[in-house]
Amino acid sequence: MVAWILEHWFDVLQTVGIVGSLLLAAYATWKDVQARRIGNSIAINGQYRTIWKDIYEHPQLARVLEKDADIAETPISLGEEMFVTTLVAHP
Repeated sequence: MVAWILEHWFDVLQTVGIVGSLLLAAYATWKDVQARRIGNSIAINGQYRTIWKDIYEHPQLARVLEKDADIAETPISLGEEMFVTTLVAHP
């Protein structure tokens, strides 16, 4: 076995290098996927925060959260419609 390794040391070194580089590439890809997921989660949370901030800036939009809102007496306003549409359309 030792004689074979001494005779084919360059082939063994190449094989180890190729396998090592493939493992390193797989690890780097895995870490990149994790980083992208975290970045996407942060971006989505920021977008949701921006959307829900509208309720605090425009208190009249809070009516969309009421279960017993009487839309026959007070019809849905354009702002309320746009707010709900934004919430539904957001991924």
